[in-house]
Amino acid sequence: MRKKIIFPCSRYPRLSEELMTRICSALQLRIEVLISGRNSKEVACARQVICHLFCSFSDLSFGQIGTLIGRSRPAVYYNNSEAIKHLQTKDQLFVNYWLKSIRIILKSMDELPLEMFEKKQYIRCK
Repeated sequence: MRKKIIFPCSRYPRLSEELMTRICSALQLRIEVLISGRNSKEVACARQVICHLFCSFSDLSFGQIGTLIGRSRPAVYYNNSEAIKHLQTKDQLFVNYWLKSIRIILKSMDELPLEMFEKKQYIRCK
């Protein structure tokens, strides 16, 4: 799968933190819980959604995403793989979290300064 970079997080380091904060808020989950070692289904699902979003649409490496969510590079790879499986099987909890996250990202693209997003991709996504 080819990446479509929408969030240039390496150029705007606060963008990744801001998006993660907004996604956690939409999922009614504290960031501390996401980063902690808890692995309830809801927390694991939220972590997979965030990993897949950043792996698919940002210019961050697996290692950088791992640092962001307090996990190792292989854990990010695993979470991304699981997210792809959940999307393919249409897991209800995952799809619900995914749709909430996408709505938040689209809303964020309107609220945050446009230069924080890749303009070509932003226009294409509308």
